[in-house]
Amino acid sequence: MLRRILGSGVLGRKVGNAGIWTLIWFGSNSGLRLVSNLILTRILSPEVFGLIALAQVFTGGIVMLSDVGVRASVVRSTRGEDPVFLQTAWSIQIVRGTIVTGLCCLVAWPAAVLYDQPVLFPLVCVLALSALIGGFQSIAIAVADRKLMIKYVTLLRLTSQLVALVVTVFMAWQLQSVWALAIGAVLSTVMTVSLSHVVLPKYTHRFTFEPQALREIVSFGKWILLATFFTFLGGRGQQGIFGALFPLEVIGLLSISTLLASVPNELLKKLLNTILLPSFSEIMRERPEQLPRVLRKVRLFTIVLAFPMFFIVSFVAQPIIDLLYDDRYAGAGIILALMALNMAIPTLSTTYQNLLVAEGRSDLHAFLMFIWAAGTAVGIVLGFTILGLVGSLIGVGLAMSLMFFVNIAIATQRGYATVWLDILSFAIVVGVYLVTLWTLDIPPSYLSADLIHQIFE
Repeated sequence: MLRRILGSGVLGRKVGNAGIWTLIWFGSNSGLRLVSNLILTRILSPEVFGLIALAQVFTGGIVMLSDVGVRASVVRSTRGEDPVFLQTAWSIQIVRGTIVTGLCCLVAWPAAVLYDQPVLFPLVCVLALSALIGGFQSIAIAVADRKLMIKYVTLLRLTSQLVALVVTVFMAWQLQSVWALAIGAVLSTVMTVSLSHVVLPKYTHRFTFEPQALREIVSFGKWILLATFFTFLGGRGQQGIFGALFPLEVIGLLSISTLLASVPNELLKKLLNTILLPSFSEIMRERPEQLPRVLRKVRLFTIVLAFPMFFIVSFVAQPIIDLLYDDRYAGAGIILALMALNMAIPTLSTTYQNLLVAEGRSDLHAFLMFIWAAGTAVGIVLGFTILGLVGSLIGVGLAMSLMFFVNIAIATQRGYATVWLDILSFAIVVGVYLVTLWTLDIPPSYLSADLIHQIFE
């Protein structure tokens, strides 16, 4: 479908092949993650998943805080295949990984004190090794994304994930602790980095900081850095706020629900981020007059593909949880139903945001992520005080809605908004949301800030 939208020429053929391999990656990745989760939840307790979720708030946050957009710079730059530019990008990548690891180790002890969980100190330090190791990943992965050569990157990542899955399950069986998950995460990074230098085309990797390339990457990346910081606050930061409001068992349920609710969202993000950013960048460089037509068709395709998936997951949320997990995780059904609908809302904005990055307007992208992050923090806390856990989830949905309307305003100002389609689609989501809230059998403990602590403590 995307191939027909983007044309039948070279770009269309590349998009077709990239789309097939993206779907293969998504299906295989989601399948392996689900299998891993099903096995591990039978070996490990909900508290373990709550611990790893809290640790990843800090490691994931610092990783995102330091994202200077190396991949996006390679994809969109006119020098994206210049060896000197690539060497500079790789050098920045390594420096970033080293800084991330150091910062994670610095915040590990305060994190353990903040949540009164001493194990967070060594756990965060071990997980931080992934950033240090990941900095040495071959720049060939970014070039492959630029050229829409997804096949070998997909095979590489699937191999790494499969090996990590086997080791993680074995270690969970042996250790019966959170350390199995930490070891698996680090091993996955080691495998990805190693294979990136073996499987992909060879590039000369040496430390280079060419001033012109450095300026280009930093100038573009400073806004990407800010955008990813706000993305962390609105995404991973949710776990941190939830961790301050709810017991570990509830954080574990939220983690499980996020994994399942994100399946449709990850599919859309993978397709759009892998295909649209390079495609939009090429169209804007070579034939910008085609952009409005392509954008309208892509947005319609996105909505028609995404909404049924989110609605189905929400509708069958409780049966999914009951089928896949034991009684300890039964409370995740209500959370999953609302999370799936929350995640339907940002799909309305994703295409516009890809276009902003392709245009080089990473500053506007950063502004949108700030709106989302601030709205999410306020929505969770305010919702919690009014309606407990359910109120917090509704607050997340309201924050996503706010970002959506700001995104429409920006797109309208820039002359490419499909307003009628956007408003109609949003109205459909709101209608389904209200029906879901009306029909869900929500226990009183999920509607009270005090009762949920009494139940789980």
